Amino acid sequence: RDTLIRSAKGLAALQRDVEAVEVAAKEVRRRTRAMARKVLVPFEACAAKTKRLRLVFEANRLLRRCQRALFALRRLREKVGALDRVEQAGGGVELRELGAAAALVGDVERLLDDGGEGRLRGLDVLAGEVGFVAATRDRLRATAERSLRAALDGGHLADAAAALGAAYELGALEDAVAGALRE
Repeated sequence: RDTLIRSAKGLAALQRDVEAVEVAAKEVRRRTRAMARKVLVPFEACAAKTKRLRLVFEANRLLRRCQRALFALRRLREKVGALDRVEQAGGGVELRELGAAAALVGDVERLLDDGGEGRLRGLDVLAGEVGFVAATRDRLRATAERSLRAALDGGHLADAAAALGAAYELGALEDAVAGALRE
């Protein structure tokens, strides 16, 4: 019994030690929160700036692709105008120009697809041009098929090669060859 009483006297000292540890633990938690705020506030600011920078980069990329598409469209209009002038003058079809125009149609379509996302097609400045590109593609495809048949009928292999090149650029090589072989 004496041992039990003597051990109970030491409990008060242990209780003070436990309270001191609790106070120290609270202080450590408070300092940890303060340190976390000091670290997290600049980190969150950096994350926000990084997000804004990413948006600026994407806008810049979209703008550059739009400029390239507009430049390619201007060149395509020039090529189509040159083809029209030659045809109106009765000079037939200039097959080198046909191949160049077909390549430009492919370039413009790839730019408008924007890596499969098609975001450029939705821009006001390019939305009206989509119809022009589709109509030009159809017109050049028909011209390439006509030129291929005429070249094969006349035995002009160089002209046939140029017409096949234009059909290839338009993604219509198989149809052009099948159409020429049917006739």
